[in-house]
Amino acid sequence: MRRSFLLALSALSLTLAGAASAAPPPEPPSSPGPAATPAPAPLPAPVDEIDACLSKADTQAAMNDCAKRAADKADARLREAAKGLRAVLDDAGKERLDRAVKAFVPWRTAACEVDGDVVRGGSMEPLVIGMCHADLTNFWAEGLEQQLKDRQSH
Repeated sequence: MRRSFLLALSALSLTLAGAASAAPPPEPPSSPGPAATPAPAPLPAPVDEIDACLSKADTQAAMNDCAKRAADKADARLREAAKGLRAVLDDAGKERLDRAVKAFVPWRTAACEVDGDVVRGGSMEPLVIGMCHADLTNFWAEGLEQQLKDRQSH
């Protein structure tokens, strides 16, 4: 969830930086004053598809769309992971997995709404909630994928 908030803030700062770059540079001070604030370090190169999408987005709506696509992709990954694991479980294991999936969705929704509360009602809210959705879903999908690998290796 922290990653989603940090990505949202990074995306916002990129948007604000783009808007600020259109303004003329400020006049240098006429007398020496306190040391100038160093320029912010450049953002690291995108490490995944969502980062690449956000780095190209030039509006909040485009950033929100990136988050939506990341959440949709994570949902597909979770469905595949659950399907793969379900195929190797006995009936009791399948029942447990089904209960967990059924409980996960409303929990994730509520948890991500809490994450998005910091920007409630603002244009960034869908971005923060979508990134949280993707992060939590990918985290659980990774766990299910690992369980399947562990079962297949024994």
